[in-house]
Amino acid sequence: MNWEAVTAVATILTCIVIAITAFTALREVEQLRKATEFEGALEVFRELDLPIQVAARRFVQFELAQRMEDPKFRAEVALLGGVDESTHPELTVLRCFERIGFYLKKGCVARDVLLVVASGRVATSWVALTEVLKIHRQELGPRVWENFEALHRETLSFMRSRGLNIDTVLERQRVAFNWPDENLSDARAVEPSNRA
Repeated sequence: MNWEAVTAVATILTCIVIAITAFTALREVEQLRKATEFEGALEVFRELDLPIQVAARRFVQFELAQRMEDPKFRAEVALLGGVDESTHPELTVLRCFERIGFYLKKGCVARDVLLVVASGRVATSWVALTEVLKIHRQELGPRVWENFEALHRETLSFMRSRGLNIDTVLERQRVAFNWPDENLSDARAVEPSNRA
């Protein structure tokens, strides 16, 4: 047997082993990425279910519209972080969804898993918080709460892609919870986008 032939066969076998190793490593990295995204989603669900978060979302959904009629409360909304979250639980909701939107943008959570579980909470909170969002954006500019907005856009896109009539649901909530008309029209104006 010729040594050149042995070297050639050994080189080919080495290349095959390297290719198989690289392919296996890529699969393992992908599985690790998916596991990490899923763990991120589970952590988000834990945060959403914390009593402070549930109470804050309940405040936003059922009490905020009425509280916004109080001039003192409304003036405090413009102070943003300069107020006590115990009297302004809307800040708790805004900060939570801003974080979740950031996690989604950075790929730290599994998009579909997150949106299957949290889409209703996101859509409802966004509509209920429209007036607060407007005030904050007047004070700080259009980029404040941008990750929450991106999360809301993804939510609407996700729901519509599954044939869910989110506009009808939000309209019923607007009437039931006495939200101003412009809250819903503003939420509808936020169309799905591919913005990251």
